[in-house]
Amino acid sequence: MTYEFEYIKAIDKCEMLSSFEGRDLVGDSGESLYLKIKITAQDRPLIRTYLEQAARVLEEGMAKIITSSTYSEEGFVWEVRTEDTRWNVNRKLDENLLDALVGYSMMSWLSDRKPDRIGVYKSLWEDMSVMCVKNIYRKNPPLLKKA
Repeated sequence: MTYEFEYIKAIDKCEMLSSFEGRDLVGDSGESLYLKIKITAQDRPLIRTYLEQAARVLEEGMAKIITSSTYSEEGFVWEVRTEDTRWNVNRKLDENLLDALVGYSMMSWLSDRKPDRIGVYKSLWEDMSVMCVKNIYRKNPPLLKKA
């Protein structure tokens, strides 16, 4: 099965979360630091880089099921073996994958901007990464069929 993911979905979610994170951040003199946290159009290439890094880490964890992958500026395509799986790959993987990629990207984005919030997104990344793998490997990882 071919699985396609477009980064724009995750970028939009990251932009929304960055607005939330920056809403009440103020400096020592009381000035708003919203623009320091808010992801803007000029930040999108950096966010795309974070998303690709996260996707490659997830691909490593799912190596037994992903037979090939292609990455571009718009997203990535994975060839996923589904004939031996015990789970509907399209059902929850989309949501888990989106949340994992967003968690990694926000964790990276906030690392020097708002370090006290990194733990929340690190936890999201770790939990959703596990769920992506469990989503596919419900019981056992599929093995290649013997001829």
